[in-house]
Amino acid sequence: MIELPESEKRTFDCPRCHKPILSRKGQCVFCTQKFDESTLFSCPRCGALVAQSDEKCPGCQAPLSDSGIGPGTMTEKEVDIVLSELETLSKSIAEKVESGMKEMEPEERERLEVLVGKMLELQISGADELGIRGSRATSEEEQESERPKIVRVQKSGRVNGLKTPRREHVNGMINGTGARARRERDFTSWQNRKIVGKLQVWQMLSIIIVAAVIIASLAAVVYTGADREAFIVDGDFSDWAPVPSYPFSAVLPEIDAPVLEAKIGQSGDQVFLYLRTDGGLFSGSEPSSLYAFVDSDSDPATGYGVGRGFGADSFNLLVGWNGIVRGSGYYVYTDTTDRSNWSAWSSRGSTAYWHESPEIEMKLISGQSQETAPLVKLVSREGATEKTSPAISTSGSVIAVQKSLVGGDSILSPGYPVMNLSISAMGIEDAVNIEPFLVDKHGDNLSIGTIDLIPNSRVMKELSPDLAAYAEGDFFSFGLSVDIAAGHAIQVLGDPASGYYISPPDGIEIDGAFGDWATIKSLDNDEVALSNPDIDIDAVGASADQALYYFYAGVKGTALGGANVPEERSKNIPSEPSGDIVRLRKTGEDLLQAFIDVDPPENSGKEIQAGDHIIHADFLIEVYGRNGVPTSTSILVYEWSSDMWQESGDLEEIAVAAGEIELSVDKQQLGNLSSSEIVFFATDWKANSDSSLIGPAMVDPWVMLESGQDYRSPDGVSWALGDNITLQSSDRVVDITLSPSKDYVFAVTNSGRAYRW
Repeated sequence: MIELPESEKRTFDCPRCHKPILSRKGQCVFCTQKFDESTLFSCPRCGALVAQSDEKCPGCQAPLSDSGIGPGTMTEKEVDIVLSELETLSKSIAEKVESGMKEMEPEERERLEVLVGKMLELQISGADELGIRGSRATSEEEQESERPKIVRVQKSGRVNGLKTPRREHVNGMINGTGARARRERDFTSWQNRKIVGKLQVWQMLSIIIVAAVIIASLAAVVYTGADREAFIVDGDFSDWAPVPSYPFSAVLPEIDAPVLEAKIGQSGDQVFLYLRTDGGLFSGSEPSSLYAFVDSDSDPATGYGVGRGFGADSFNLLVGWNGIVRGSGYYVYTDTTDRSNWSAWSSRGSTAYWHESPEIEMKLISGQSQETAPLVKLVSREGATEKTSPAISTSGSVIAVQKSLVGGDSILSPGYPVMNLSISAMGIEDAVNIEPFLVDKHGDNLSIGTIDLIPNSRVMKELSPDLAAYAEGDFFSFGLSVDIAAGHAIQVLGDPASGYYISPPDGIEIDGAFGDWATIKSLDNDEVALSNPDIDIDAVGASADQALYYFYAGVKGTALGGANVPEERSKNIPSEPSGDIVRLRKTGEDLLQAFIDVDPPENSGKEIQAGDHIIHADFLIEVYGRNGVPTSTSILVYEWSSDMWQESGDLEEIAVAAGEIELSVDKQQLGNLSSSEIVFFATDWKANSDSSLIGPAMVDPWVMLESGQDYRSPDGVSWALGDNITLQSSDRVVDITLSPSKDYVFAVTNSGRAYRW
């Protein structure tokens, strides 16, 4: 489990620039954002929204001070911010001195007052070792040891090598100007503003130097053994200039990524991101979100599944609207067995970021050392629209996009190509040599030849493998595999090219090619297209042979596509408790259902309405899935007495590819379906759905071999030998159907001729 250090979870951050702040009142010393009663902050521990006046976090119930969680103790972040602010002020004042100015600006004076006051009124852990400690002259004060102490310099202490002449007095470097630090004196009060206000510019500069030395010494204790970060989240994007880029929009325009360009860097277990957007992210009046998912161990079998081949162990979140990022979060995945349980994300704090449209930089936590290069995937959500990027890595990535050229009927004619291939290398500095292969249905590799990839460019190829060994009606499938030098991440996007050579086979095969459904499926055209194409049904079908029932559904998008992020953030983000708690399982899975009414004249099943049509379903087939992969399947039977669905079995086979899905069920499980009606439903995680109806008589009571020999059944289960029609030479039966009056059976052959009997 990845856990933030306690020092990283104590201090509030500015809602605008996300730098640590010293108080919820006043303004940010970095971006000058002013805070008032309407300003909301993120709890440093759980990420819940906190108002200026809240004394406890509404989410985790942690006690709150103006600066963060708990008593006024200077934390690692506060040391950072004071040092950084003192450095900034020092430079500004030094410039004024050089130009001959003698007075400070009011804003500079106010910022200095806050910093000096904060430094003096907070007890700093480890100060005793430097000879800087709170005075404990009496036993009564020892009894109050839990209270914040004033930081004082001991008689024996030294500041910049100069010995202090007396207790409670800092001298030497400040040229005779004494700055006392007594318990009754508060450098943020109005009395002390008078004192600070009288100091000239050169005196203020001296105080800043002394303060910086003191705090820098303390920082040496607080930061024992800490490494300095290679990247700083500060709104200065120049440190990203030498980092190799992932220019998604320029190199992979067919991938609808959430950002135009990305860069990634790592220092220890810290991962840093630079993102360039088109300016639209966070610009609308409604909230939009950006998720940076981190696969810290590069193991797709662990963590939350984001697309195929990626297992996220954590994610960092930004949420904003009207051009401003309003909140952030850091979450870890806690479920070790379920890779689709969105409820298993547990809040661990906030995210350090800087957003200045169209650019963003963020600091992530991977939980791994420098030896392991984590993978990061970006997902954006704006309303119902979700966009996902390919994974990026500090070691660079080779990204291959395979696109089938096999027609919608899955039939490939001799001499035609099977696939378009686009391969690019991004996030690298030098050219890379790869050797891609096509892997056929037998697992054999067909070499494409070596390819030299120049950084941030792509190579396009049209692939036509030799199909001489394939017979007419044979199933084929070709997918891409890439061999590459160790160190680079490899991704293959898109589905393999699958289909049948020249013509479909006799009967239905569950194999992920759908040309065998061409003459069986029924088209479903809605008057108004659904906003989610993944559940917009455009065709359905059902068939049978002597042993199995077959079912088919096609959608305009991705079958069982689902959502990587099954949530939409609102402006009033509810507080989320910290830690690992038990919540109802929530997933982004899509659901395909087939409700089967075995005996339409009878009202013995569960009432199901599809548009204006009502059936009474006796059986229900359910398939859940996400990212085009089934996650669970079942067959249920309706029990009238309890008005409940009871599980009764499972599928024989199932195959999903692109926007189509096919499955088979043993006939013994469903009985006679010769007069049945079937309603298909496709539903997404938000309960939006589409439906389509088949029936009546979805199963023909005749089955005919391609030779013309037919079999007949009164119930779809038991079959008897029937007649045999004589076909002309080279004709073979490809389908049979009833006449509209149901008086005749027609056998349709491959030549287009039809035989009636």
